[in-house]
Amino acid sequence: MPDGIPVILDGKFGDIANTAMHYAQFAYDVVGADAVTVNPYMGADAVVPFARSGKFVFALAKTSNQSAVQDAVLQSGEPVSDFTARMLADLDTTHGNIGLVAGATNAAALGRLRQLCPSQWFLVPGIGAQGGDLASVMKAGLLADGGGLLINASRIIWQAEDAAAAARELMNEINEHRTVTA
Repeated sequence: MPDGIPVILDGKFGDIANTAMHYAQFAYDVVGADAVTVNPYMGADAVVPFARSGKFVFALAKTSNQSAVQDAVLQSGEPVSDFTARMLADLDTTHGNIGLVAGATNAAALGRLRQLCPSQWFLVPGIGAQGGDLASVMKAGLLADGGGLLINASRIIWQAEDAAAAARELMNEINEHRTVTA
């Protein structure tokens, strides 16, 4: 990969602290990733080893697949995704480099996560082939400065007849929605 192009290793790592530390070494020191995705459902121990200085962590909060357990409701009445988002917001307060994976297939849930995590970056899969609506996602999750969302669109680009043109078209559409309100 050329220098200056950030690499996100979408490994969805999630294990106890000692094992997570070794996964982080693999992701950052062997692969050379700049960021990773992690599964936080084993708690902070699964996330913190990846929160290295100069790197970034995106932790699953509300994924784009319909069968995800994040929609389950805790005894408190709170969805698992909201509980997870609050944990990740607390971790980000300490580390400053922890964002969320928030699927584009449910813009209302993404908006709720934005309320819980008002300054964190979201990695947003599900635009295009999975049916996520870009305009709704941008409205629900964009920060006032026009940032805060990293839109991940894979199939609509790599399956296009002209991948470069599809990428440019998506970039232009994203930029149309990035109205700065600050």
